[in-house]
Amino acid sequence: MLFWGRTPVDAAGSLFYFSRGTAMQRILHALKYRGNRQAGVRLGRSLGEAIGASGRFSPIDAIIPVPLHPEREKIRGYNQAECIARGIAVATGWPVWTGLVNRIRQTDTQTRKNRIERWSNLSDGFRLSRPEQVAGKHLLIVDDVITTGASLEACAHGILQASPAKLCIATIAYATQ
Repeated sequence: MLFWGRTPVDAAGSLFYFSRGTAMQRILHALKYRGNRQAGVRLGRSLGEAIGASGRFSPIDAIIPVPLHPEREKIRGYNQAECIARGIAVATGWPVWTGLVNRIRQTDTQTRKNRIERWSNLSDGFRLSRPEQVAGKHLLIVDDVITTGASLEACAHGILQASPAKLCIATIAYATQ
């Protein structure tokens, strides 16, 4: 329901609920801020198994991890969404396409922003580099956590503005208030 009426998404799902002070927060923080890439791959594999078993997402032509801005990725050393996407690929056999969607604006962290501030922060923040590659494809956009959905929605808009495609969304966790 989060994307209904705003972004055309065929299916969306998360494995877990995310709330502060939980084991899931500690695991995702280890992935995102402590260099634990294997946590992302393992979680992605579990997510891929669940996606495959659901039947709601198939057939997927490619997995698109939500990109980080190049400066942020350089500082972190990797993109946590790509780690998750690689795990999904192991479970499903679907290819991961990186470098196709680019984050074109460096933005402030989203962690302390409300939904409107998050959308303003990301509006027009993504660009598709090769529209012909995604035309008519069924794509799975992957990220670590859905909070307000602004990052995923902005990434989806960046794809759809350039080329018609069918989109699904998957994340490890859905943030509860």
